[in-house]
Amino acid sequence: MMSFMALILLLQIQMLSINELIYITFKRRLNMKGFKVIGLIILLAVLILSGNAVALTLNYGTPLLIIDGDGDTNTSVNILTSIMNGLTPGYYLNNNPSFITFSTIDLLSFEGGDKVDFALFDATSSKYYSLSGDYKDNSYAVVMDLSVPYDISHAQKPSAAQLGLNEYYANASIAWDLDMNPDTAPDVQIAFAVNGNYDGVAAPVPEPGTLMLLGSGLAGVAFYAKKKKVQRL
Repeated sequence: MMSFMALILLLQIQMLSINELIYITFKRRLNMKGFKVIGLIILLAVLILSGNAVALTLNYGTPLLIIDGDGDTNTSVNILTSIMNGLTPGYYLNNNPSFITFSTIDLLSFEGGDKVDFALFDATSSKYYSLSGDYKDNSYAVVMDLSVPYDISHAQKPSAAQLGLNEYYANASIAWDLDMNPDTAPDVQIAFAVNGNYDGVAAPVPEPGTLMLLGSGLAGVAFYAKKKKVQRL
């Protein structure tokens, strides 16, 4: 059987072909038992290694719509996460203003149809960097890579008819650029792998003033151009 460290290395090498290297940091203070941590990493590796290319890249942040697939009998969706940086990761759920934090490596559970606005909290500046905030805050930028597409016919909650898309995705990599320097690696990056039969995420979630074009792996296109994106070209 492949050693634990070799598995981590294989995961890092594979992710280089997707976008940026995803760093998975273990801390001795993790309050998860060793076997649970190993199990989560193996699950993350299996799910991410199943995708060989990025299917959709968004050069801006947007909340993710959680989709329950038709491969099981429940409507819950479990997402394994890992984060590369010291900032506090969290999310806003269904437009609720409460910031919900999660650990460096964690297994999150949502319901099909949930709208999740992932974010970072910087305790030093007391600032939040949310996916949705990227639209109006020029101090940071977000790039979202989605991979391992599923045909929309597998969507159960919300249904394919409700979504009106061609596909949704099992894996996601979200990178935050906090210093607005496009020549350096992302300051913070979170990897997501959905655990479930045909469970996944759809992006972008429609926002006011934005025209979304999803399908056949095409990226969504913002209706109003963002000044900071133009400045980085």
